[in-house]
Amino acid sequence: MTDQPAVIFENLSFAYGGRTVIEGGNLSIDVGEFACIVGPNGGGKTTLAKLMLGLLKPTTGSVRVFGKPPAQVRSRIGYMPQHIQLDPRFPVSVLDVVLMGRLGNGKLFGPYTADDRRAAELALREVELLDKRDRPFSELSGGEQRRLIIARAVACEPELLLLDEPTTNLDPRVERELYKVLDDLNRRMTVVVISHDMAFVSQFVQKVICVKRQIHVHPTSAIEGKMFAEIFGEDIRMIRHDRHSEH
Repeated sequence: MTDQPAVIFENLSFAYGGRTVIEGGNLSIDVGEFACIVGPNGGGKTTLAKLMLGLLKPTTGSVRVFGKPPAQVRSRIGYMPQHIQLDPRFPVSVLDVVLMGRLGNGKLFGPYTADDRRAAELALREVELLDKRDRPFSELSGGEQRRLIIARAVACEPELLLLDEPTTNLDPRVERELYKVLDDLNRRMTVVVISHDMAFVSQFVQKVICVKRQIHVHPTSAIEGKMFAEIFGEDIRMIRHDRHSEH
């Protein structure tokens, strides 16, 4: 572990082909926080995630994850992409999918070790899918598939879990269940979620990072509809909750 923040951006700017996406960004996410990145489409949310992963490099400024350049600590980051690149018709079991998350720990292919299987089964237990470990991936519901991909990201035993739009197209009940899984995982790792979902933000997260070219960081207690109207450019109805989980 480190006494450095989990993530820190300092005077960061990034441009695609001369078009500035993020400018003058400063951001700090502490170890153990649950943070949410919000903003309009094209505002720079996914770019921010790619900078944290070291897949992009800042045009100016710097980004550090656990005090180091992201590429040096990628093994300490679990990532769930916005689009799941897995053909549901492919004959693969639930456990096989989660074991894929172990391939980033210096392993290019099998055979998997006892430690790999232990980590995969623990991840399945944490997302409440261990009893379905031998089932085909294609038999899972949409919500179960999302939890499975989270388990794949958790199987690498990360200290930072980064998820891009994990609740897209899920109904409210399944969405709440997924956020509860993330809340439980936050007891042992830093969690950062990119989301358009305002309804659950204030119930689970501690910090909201608003991205619209510039970066603005707010505690959950400061969230209000007017603030998001300024970010998204339209009125948004907010459902407020008190954070009730204890860490």
